[in-house]
Amino acid sequence: MDLKQFKSDLSFRNKMLRAIWGIAWVTLFRCSPRIFHGWRRFLLRCFGSKIGNNVRIYNSVEVYYPPNLILEDGVLIGPKTDIYCVAPITINKNSMVSQYSYLCAASHDYQKSNLPLIALPIKIGEGSWICAKAFIGPGVTIGDNSLVAAASVVIKDVPNNTIVGGNPARKIKDKPKPE
Repeated sequence: MDLKQFKSDLSFRNKMLRAIWGIAWVTLFRCSPRIFHGWRRFLLRCFGSKIGNNVRIYNSVEVYYPPNLILEDGVLIGPKTDIYCVAPITINKNSMVSQYSYLCAASHDYQKSNLPLIALPIKIGEGSWICAKAFIGPGVTIGDNSLVAAASVVIKDVPNNTIVGGNPARKIKDKPKPE
């Protein structure tokens, strides 16, 4: 991949933080009542996430490594979304990631026999919507005010004001700019 690769941290400290986060996720995050978005924002901030105001994140959301998660104001992360943030994942203001979506910031280099990890950041632009069951791959940027249709597989950048869908995702049409 030609994108700047993020250096994945596999240190003892990283592994310990993920282990402690796993315990906190099961006992404090996952078991919290569905409407306790403020509590989950607090927990993610305690583990190093940068979380804006009025962020709604459901109790069934899975976050791999909280310090690599940035959610700006007004973001919504729907139920059963998987955020595999080996590299940073940034979701800009007023964007929505619907249920069962998978944001995957890492893969493996299939061209090498030992299949080393490749970690590349994901960025979702302001006012965008990732519809249900969509997959966003490593290194992908979704432009502002864009829409990824349900069950789409996005492996290339999506420009601003664009609707994409399918596997692999292709442009369906331009999306009108918000009023």
